[in-house]
Amino acid sequence: HAPELEVPAALGTLYVVEGSTLGGRIIERHLHKTLGVTPDDGGRFYHAYGPDRGPRWTAFKAALDAYGDAHPHHTDAVVDAAGNAFEAFAAWLAAPADPADA
Repeated sequence: HAPELEVPAALGTLYVVEGSTLGGRIIERHLHKTLGVTPDDGGRFYHAYGPDRGPRWTAFKAALDAYGDAHPHHTDAVVDAAGNAFEAFAAWLAAPADPADA
């Protein structure tokens, strides 16, 4: 069951998730250069939105900026949510695997 998020928390979390697609571009290039991995051969996850990655990020940032302009009192909540999302993902990735989940 996914948690219910207020708009500022959702936007902060989406900032982290959508922003990761930009980092995926760097990983994608490195995997291709060093291992020959392509989106069709094991690298689809890092390909994200493909050629739409840049325009989608630009559109998300425009929506985030518009929300911030309309609701400046929510800026801190959006920033806090982004920080919380980074911390949650880092903790999740650092946690040891639970054999019961395998």
